[in-house]
Amino acid sequence: MRVSIGDGYGDPRRKGESMSFITRQPNGLLCRFSSVTDCPSHWNMTDEEYVAYRMEKARDEARMTLKNQMMPFENVREEFAPNNMTEEMFEVVMKQMELPAEDAKKQKEANPKIFEMS
Repeated sequence: MRVSIGDGYGDPRRKGESMSFITRQPNGLLCRFSSVTDCPSHWNMTDEEYVAYRMEKARDEARMTLKNQMMPFENVREEFAPNNMTEEMFEVVMKQMELPAEDAKKQKEANPKIFEMS
C-alpha cells in the first residue's frame, strides 16, 4: 500500500502549482516526487533521512527569513490584536522583550515556559 502526503510545497489537488509529495515505496522506504522536475527527486530514503532532509530545508528557510525578511520591532505593537492574548499580558510580554539579552536568557533558563505562548 502506498501512502502519499504533501510535504509542504503546495496542494497536490491544485493544477499549475509547484508541489512535491512523499510516498511510501513498495519496499517500505520513502520516495519524494517533485512536480518541478516531474520525477522523483529522492528515493530509498528512511524515515529518519526524510526528517533530516525536511529539518535542513526548515533551517535554510529560517536562515533566509533572518537574512532577508526581518520586520521592524515596532510592528509587534502596531499589529497586536487582543484576540489570543489579553492587553495586560501583551504589556508583560513587551516588558520582557525590553530586558537586556543576558537577563532575558537567565530568566528563560530558569523558567522557559514564561517566554512562550502555549
